[in-house]
Amino acid sequence: MTSRYKLNAAARQGYIYIAGPYVGSAPSHDYTAYFDIDENINEARKWAARLANDGISYFCPHMNSCHMEVIAPKVTPAFWLAMDMRFLGHATAILMLPCWRDSNGARAEF
Repeated sequence: MTSRYKLNAAARQGYIYIAGPYVGSAPSHDYTAYFDIDENINEARKWAARLANDGISYFCPHMNSCHMEVIAPKVTPAFWLAMDMRFLGHATAILMLPCWRDSNGARAEF
């Protein structure tokens, strides 16, 4: 398989953690930001699909906690970031999505 990613053997044995913005330009982390959040989830999903199509394992926190701000509104953003950091701690590589610098969470993950 030919891949457009330059990964060493160790990186291919583990998984890539996908990091990028989750909330939108409005800093709310609730139902009012639903569509901005949805755009960011879809962007992360596109990158996850690229990795999957190239046979590369990944963890995408955007899809793991997709719209949980609506489903479990009492759970704080800090909980999700802490859980994501646990997954990141086991990743062999990190993929920073476009605009990651605009995200407090992605900057913490970096």
